[in-house]
Amino acid sequence: MTNQDILKPIAANRRRGYQLSNEHKSAIVASRTAGLKWEEVASRNSVGISTAQYVFETYTTTKSTNPRPRKGRPKVFNRLQERKIVRCVRSHQKWTYDQVITETGVPIGRTAFRTLLHKHNILQWIAKKRPHLAEEHRRLRLAF
Repeated sequence: MTNQDILKPIAANRRRGYQLSNEHKSAIVASRTAGLKWEEVASRNSVGISTAQYVFETYTTTKSTNPRPRKGRPKVFNRLQERKIVRCVRSHQKWTYDQVITETGVPIGRTAFRTLLHKHNILQWIAKKRPHLAEEHRRLRLAF
């Protein structure tokens, strides 16, 4: 065992759900296409044999080392609708959620709306409800 083997990271110490980088996957593919055995490919790249086989298999089917898109719930709105909402909120800061939704015409719920605003760093955006002053009260305030 050489000093280089001792200083290499141990494959078993990776966290659960760890994803190999594209460079790492490319190195695995390159070493396998160079004609190395699976054991040599795995030891050179500090991965398990089954991991090296899986990376090479996905490369041969997809011709790419990029990861596939993750599963998840699709967005309620697209980029243009998101931009429209954010611009409306920034230009009309006193409007309520319902006013912004009716103005933009985007069918979106309150939770998705708040999540969108948090993503754009607009926090605690709730229009304060203020009573409208009657003409008589205005005159009294100006006279004071």
